Amino acid sequence: MKLIVYLLLLWSFVGQVAAEEQKEFYDGGELKSWSKHVDGQLVAQKKYSLSGQLVYELSIDAQGDRYEIEREYHDKGLLAKERPLKNGLVEGIEKEYYKNGQLRAKRTYVAGKKQGKARGFYESGAIQGDWNFEKGEPVAAKIYYMTGNVHLDHHFENGKKTV
Repeated sequence: MKLIVYLLLLWSFVGQVAAEEQKEFYDGGELKSWSKHVDGQLVAQKKYSLSGQLVYELSIDAQGDRYEIEREYHDKGLLAKERPLKNGLVEGIEKEYYKNGQLRAKRTYVAGKKQGKARGFYESGAIQGDWNFEKGEPVAAKIYYMTGNVHLDHHFENGKKTV
């Protein structure tokens, strides 16, 4: 009988996950970071600036892949740059912003290398340039005047501009 009770108790704990949350604070009491551990392994983390801005996010999936978002801010607290990472490499769309909040640049990355179309903007919002990349190397670039007329049109081979 004791053996059955013991086995039932043991069985009731199998599959249960021990989750723990931790918080760290600045000297003034503002939240500095939050993290979550499951069975002793870090699965999520957020970091904040002294002003309360979320500057970093991390999540780790069941396969152990790390997904992170890094953020940088201008002096007034507006977002300056946002870049997603997977396993430590930029993966996805990186965005940069002017101090007025206007989009400055948008680039796509695959495994840490620029891939596909990238676009830059003037502070007015007009397109400044379009670039195409393959495996981190430029393939083509078109730069525009603020009026929208083409200023430069370049093509590249092996990362070097062709004539």
